[in-house]
Amino acid sequence: MEGVVSRAPCHRFLNKRLEDIVTYHTDLGREQNYDPVYFIVIADSAWRTKGVVLVTLDDDDLECKPDLLWIPAADAGLTLVNLQISNTDWEETKEGVLYDEAVRNEAEGGEDRGEAAEDDDREFGKAPPMGYHIAVYVREGISPEAVIKEIEPSWSIKRPSEVVCKVLKSGDWTETSEISFVSQAASLHPIQVSKHPILHATMFLAVENENFVQGGLTLVELDWDAQTKDRSEGDLEQLGMSVKIDTLTVGSSAVQAGNWAAVFLFATIARKGGIQKWKPRHLLIGAHCPPCPDGDVKLVNSLDPGAAQRRFGDEKIMPGGWITAARGYDEDRFCLQLLEAQRSFCLRLRFAPNLCKELFIYSNAAETRETEEVMVVRVMEGTEKLTKALEGYGMLDVSNMKIEAINCPALGAYTLVSDVVEGRKSWKGTSISELPVSRG
Repeated sequence: MEGVVSRAPCHRFLNKRLEDIVTYHTDLGREQNYDPVYFIVIADSAWRTKGVVLVTLDDDDLECKPDLLWIPAADAGLTLVNLQISNTDWEETKEGVLYDEAVRNEAEGGEDRGEAAEDDDREFGKAPPMGYHIAVYVREGISPEAVIKEIEPSWSIKRPSEVVCKVLKSGDWTETSEISFVSQAASLHPIQVSKHPILHATMFLAVENENFVQGGLTLVELDWDAQTKDRSEGDLEQLGMSVKIDTLTVGSSAVQAGNWAAVFLFATIARKGGIQKWKPRHLLIGAHCPPCPDGDVKLVNSLDPGAAQRRFGDEKIMPGGWITAARGYDEDRFCLQLLEAQRSFCLRLRFAPNLCKELFIYSNAAETRETEEVMVVRVMEGTEKLTKALEGYGMLDVSNMKIEAINCPALGAYTLVSDVVEGRKSWKGTSISELPVSRG
């Protein structure tokens, strides 16, 4: 999957054993940018036709036993996604049983395949490993080819019949239409499901922003029974126009959005049972610290003892950035680096719906004991400049920006931020220069 599957910093292992790669990946996996369990090896120069090697360092027996299998290159990205979100396990993947008939029926609206599905196979190709195709409605004036090239995992090595995302006609919508683009797409989707039973029935993607790479696209969920049998096109259109809609802004690709990329997040939410069941119920906060090997990860574990067990969507605190300026010497430079680090953090996670932008955490030491103090920082004035910098990907204009901070025990920092944001506590911060410099 482009962006999700990327070359390791050291990726050439000519004349090396697989054990050497495992050893290297074990060290690399300690960084949160890389999956610590799974990786891919290109073992043959003809990998486009012969496939690649998918390796796991844990074969589900919880004995940290490595295992491997050959897999078509075009399937590698989505197979990894399904493993990461527990949509399948390693044994099922090895056996090739990536989805059973029940999953397929669910994706098809619970109906028999029949002639419509056979036509679907000829037009769309057979169902991919995830069990369904994803409908993509693109506003007129936006290139469908550009959209698919950006959002489709491993697009460059896939045949047209292997593409998961399918662009469908979105009607004659214009900016002067009485209904929104998403509403019009919703009115068409049940009809498209009746014609293409392998389409995911209750969710689709909508692209109405010309700058969708930067601004994202919309993941749409429809609250309907996914039944098309014995319903006319008129009935299905009316159903689509009246159905309850839920939406979420997602990134175009993993390069732009990491785990919040369209296809990865689509698969995750589909597995969870819908947007509302997936949506995080708590804030996501950034934690910054001085440069230190694995320092940001250690800091997160100090602030949130349960961080290592949290899965995607359940994170409370994530690594922010490294601050090289030292407190007590050049406070202006220190504050500037704090703001720029927070801007970069927010930019990287801008599609996380629970992202907290104006409050974050800083610690002078990566490994901080629970009772040691860290600094909770708040942008008091100039939050609109932070938002503008994120929207335009520009550098932050720090003129007339004001920040304050509070020292508090490490274990209580997250609770303090949550209480302030949700109004349970009032903010009682002060200028950073007035705060004592703590070890933690």
